[in-house]
Amino acid sequence: MISAIRYYYTIKNLHPIQVIYRLKYILKRNLYERNGSFFFKRLEKKFKKETTKINADLKFVLNERTYYLDEINEVLENKISFLNHKINFDQKIVWHSEELNQGTRLWKLNLNYHEFLFDIAFKYKETKDQKYIDYIENTVSEWFVQNPLGTKGYGKDNWNSYAISLRLISWIKIYTLVGREFTKKFESFFLKLLWIQAEFLSQNPELDILGNHLIKNWKALIWCKHFFSTSRFDKEIRSVEKFVYPQFSDFGMHEEYSPMYAGIVLEDLMEVFLFQKNNEKLENLIHKQFNNVRLLSNVNQYLFFNDSVDNNGIQFDQLNDFYYKIFKREFDQKEEVFDINGFIGVKTDKEHLVFDCAKVVGGNQPGHVHCDALSFEYFRGNEKIFTNSGTYEYNSGSRREYSRATESHNVLQYDDFNQSEVWSSFRMAREASVDYNTKCLEPDNLDIEGTVKGYDFSNEITHKRRLIKKENTIIIKDTLIASTDRKSKLFFHLTPDFNFINGKIVEKETNRKVATIQTSNSYEVVSTEFYPEFGIWKEKETMIVCDIAPNEEVTTEIVFNE
Repeated sequence: MISAIRYYYTIKNLHPIQVIYRLKYILKRNLYERNGSFFFKRLEKKFKKETTKINADLKFVLNERTYYLDEINEVLENKISFLNHKINFDQKIVWHSEELNQGTRLWKLNLNYHEFLFDIAFKYKETKDQKYIDYIENTVSEWFVQNPLGTKGYGKDNWNSYAISLRLISWIKIYTLVGREFTKKFESFFLKLLWIQAEFLSQNPELDILGNHLIKNWKALIWCKHFFSTSRFDKEIRSVEKFVYPQFSDFGMHEEYSPMYAGIVLEDLMEVFLFQKNNEKLENLIHKQFNNVRLLSNVNQYLFFNDSVDNNGIQFDQLNDFYYKIFKREFDQKEEVFDINGFIGVKTDKEHLVFDCAKVVGGNQPGHVHCDALSFEYFRGNEKIFTNSGTYEYNSGSRREYSRATESHNVLQYDDFNQSEVWSSFRMAREASVDYNTKCLEPDNLDIEGTVKGYDFSNEITHKRRLIKKENTIIIKDTLIASTDRKSKLFFHLTPDFNFINGKIVEKETNRKVATIQTSNSYEVVSTEFYPEFGIWKEKETMIVCDIAPNEEVTTEIVFNE
């Protein structure tokens, strides 16, 4: 019965088109897996009928950021690292090794994006060493041999539409940078295969997922339109675009409410704008989204609300460089307060506070939701002190469960319930409702009261939190409003650089006191896990205020040094 209710609400959260296309793609993928060669030949025939003119516009490589974070020359030896996990393939990449087929296959997806090959192409431009061109040609050729259309499970990795989108973008960048250095035979093969993948993508946009995935599909098709100088994809671009702009609020905030994905999506919008310079609607959205990402990151650290970590996708300094290249415009780094659809805070040279009173999710894609309503993160200068716990991986398991759970955030947990019914890797059933009232919003005087209703959905359970910030002091007042006798706990998480010691917050390395913390109830300090990047875990200290009775107000006061 519980399972049936969970599935009902999980499906209820979706847009009807997601359900329709998920069923359609289940049937379609089964058909392609049994007849992949037949469908590939049909795509080949379409390519032969298509008249294209290659347009290797330098705008494709205006965004010069690096993608590969490890030692690039090791890639030539097929020692490849993604998500802080390195695999040595030795003589050649084994695209379907059992190790790669676990869980959500995120490492394998990264391999199939081919973004690392753009960094290889860039090394050729720097050195003119033929070994880099040879590696690109050999890797792409071998990829096609091992990854024909219709490979079993292709929808999870090699011919997955998200992977294709990123690969198309990578290949266009690679060709623009070094395509004229390819052998004629390989160049012809490369361009044909690029077009075939674009055609396949146009027939298989991720309308079953929506969210940031569909934006990536949209960008890839627009790029292919301009690269091939064709109107072939215009209809599909218009069809997908109907689901792109509605993903953004009037403030320009992307509906998944993840600072990391907001940065990734911002890069997509800017790379589309390169070819739509007269699109005023898009330009205005970019300016708003850039400001949002600026306020929800600190130097190159994204704030850890929902699925959000560091060193995955584009970093803020890279976004800033790209934004300036396009618009020749910089935002003033001034003292400011903000409210971005419920992400409320202050950012100055001295401190950076964000209090999350936003809805759980803004649209129909709750896959990256965490139970972080009414949580907060706090930086002193560029040093993060209070943090949410981050995201270790997307595979189902204890670390994925902990990442998304209420207890891994700076919030109150009622009994053993999560705020919303998150389950599996990317699922959510019943969603908590969040509301807030801003009493004062000034740099040295914030006063916000928020409520979250959820937890045990068979009863009416509300967590009320009032956060007051004045100068160097943060006061947090928490009350669990309920007509039950079950108790609650409050969690306060420090980054690994700090400890709780006898009512003080102390920097580990120097033993320097940075703040005092007092609470009206008893507490304990325990060691918990912290995930600053995919694949990395560290120990952090967590203060747990225990045995909070219903309708009892708990006051926590944090006073920072001058």
